[in-house]
Amino acid sequence: MSKFDWYVGRGVLVATIGVLMLLVGLDALTSIVDETDDMRDGYGFSDILIYVGYTLPRRFHEFVPFAALIGVLVGLGRLATTSELVVIRAAGVSMFRMAAMALKPALLVAAVGFGVGEFVAPHTEQLAMSYRALAQRSESSVAAVLGLGIVMEILLFMLMLCSEGAWRTASHCLPSTMNADSQRHWWQSGRPIQAITGFWSRFTLRVLRVTGPRRRALLCGVGKPRLHLNS
Repeated sequence: MSKFDWYVGRGVLVATIGVLMLLVGLDALTSIVDETDDMRDGYGFSDILIYVGYTLPRRFHEFVPFAALIGVLVGLGRLATTSELVVIRAAGVSMFRMAAMALKPALLVAAVGFGVGEFVAPHTEQLAMSYRALAQRSESSVAAVLGLGIVMEILLFMLMLCSEGAWRTASHCLPSTMNADSQRHWWQSGRPIQAITGFWSRFTLRVLRVTGPRRRALLCGVGKPRLHLNS
């Protein structure tokens, strides 16, 4: 790389980074102002700053093309105002090579923006939406962010606990005329188990077929009714 390449590339790169920071900053500031309308208990100004901070990679990815174009124009324009482009041209540098000098930093910024958009922005955007929904304590927003599959597993977990609670409360609904031996025989007959847990067992097996191994391992230890009989 010659001194001309380094000099022109550095000027264009500095201009591109400056324009990118300006565009992202203005967009983030606008988002902060818009988010202040949703301020409530639990979702204050500090939460807004954290939420907007999580969205910065996405904004960076969105404004990279505009920043690269404006940065090239600003960088070359600054060199033209000081007649440095004329000097470079007088040194025998062709127009094609000058265009390549300005294009190299723009491609570098575009490559960085592509990497951020593919590997960083999706994760930080999900974190931003999750943080905002949890801070605002909106159940519908939390369900939308967490996804239908996780919500279904949470509901399944609650239903299993309800079935186990039904077993514990069922013991208080036995007829008072039954003695201890009759109650023990009634529990051991298996009829209450089939009546209460039959539906949850079929429902659990269907859900476990479509869940992952780790979730299956978590759910398999939950929801089985535990009966303790005193001898």
